[in-house]
Amino acid sequence: MITEYCPKCHGKGIVRAVRHIEVNIPAGVDNSSRLRVQNEGEVGSGGPGDLYLYIHVLPHELFKREGNDLHLERPVDFTVAALGGEIPIATLDGTVAMKIPEGTQSGKVFRIKGHGMPDLRTGTRGNLYVRVMIQVPKRLTAEQRRLLQEFAAISDKKHEAHKGETLKEKIKKVFSEKPF
Repeated sequence: MITEYCPKCHGKGIVRAVRHIEVNIPAGVDNSSRLRVQNEGEVGSGGPGDLYLYIHVLPHELFKREGNDLHLERPVDFTVAALGGEIPIATLDGTVAMKIPEGTQSGKVFRIKGHGMPDLRTGTRGNLYVRVMIQVPKRLTAEQRRLLQEFAAISDKKHEAHKGETLKEKIKKVFSEKPF
C-alpha cells in the first residue's frame, strides 16, 4: 500500500533521468561494430538492462580503411623517386622511415607490415599500404632547368641509338654479345 504519492515517479518507483557515462572504445572497432555496456540501459522489472552502442567511425584525413588494412597516398619528390632514398611515413603509432628504391614510378604501392588497425579478436594488426605519387616541381630555377635539359639531351641520345633497330636486330644483338 502506497502511503505517500511521489510526484517524480508517479508511483512507479523509477525516475527517468539523463546522465552521461564514459565508455572505453576498444582499438580496431569499425562501422559494423556494436558495443554492449552492462547495466546502463533502461530499467525494467528485472532491473537495469544493457546499453548497446552502434559505432560509426568518421573518415580520417590521411588514412583510408579497408578491413584491418590502412591505405595512404604519399607525395614523393621526383628526385627521390629517380635516385632512391628514405621518406617519413605517418602511421597510427608515429612516424616510420620508408625506403624508396631507385627508379620508383608514380602509383607504386609499398606495404608496411603491422602498421594497420588491430583486429578486435586477435589483436594482430593489419598492414599499411602506401601509394607514392611523384611530385614534379612547378617552378624551376635556371640551374635546375639547365641540368634537366642536359639530362633530357643525354637520354634522347641513348634512345636514338636504339630507335631504328627491328626486333629481330635487337634479339640478334643480345645473343651475339660475348659473355664476360
